[in-house]
Amino acid sequence: MVTVPRGADPASCSRAGGVLRTSAAELAGLAHELSGSWRDQRHRRPDQADAPARPAYHQDPMAPSADLPALTAELAAELDRAGSALQVHAQELAENAAALDRIAARAESAGLVLRGWEILEPYGLTGADDARQRRLALPDLQRQADRVAQRLGRSRSHLQRVLNEVTPRLTELTDAVRAQTDG
Repeated sequence: MVTVPRGADPASCSRAGGVLRTSAAELAGLAHELSGSWRDQRHRRPDQADAPARPAYHQDPMAPSADLPALTAELAAELDRAGSALQVHAQELAENAAALDRIAARAESAGLVLRGWEILEPYGLTGADDARQRRLALPDLQRQADRVAQRLGRSRSHLQRVLNEVTPRLTELTDAVRAQTDG
């Protein structure tokens, strides 16, 4: 069984990313449908028109505006971007947890203990040869644990950066979609 670092849940992170990506795919399909509906409204023959040529959203409040398909497609793309970042991070979490377990096993076989991200000598009495072997093994194992911690930190930073970029854009897009559909 893999021990996941504290504060990390790859399964939930992946599930959240999957939900966002599924929603993004549904929105992308809706954007495609809206685009076709808008095209149909714009390409009606003059003899089919009941009123002077005006944008579809002025003719029918339920008809999409010219911007709505594009806004919906962009909204879908941003949701997909966030979902993808969450799923990549979930994969990193799982890989780092497995790497940390391997380091813990190597530490244990060297007579050392992994606590958090730190390799330590256990308390208690030990022979001189065992103590020397532990001191020799400790720096290498600590470097390995540090590399895993750095990889996890980079993954978290990347996820945070993507979410910081996507969140305000999603707010802008949803506000624009609301303006198109409420007005």
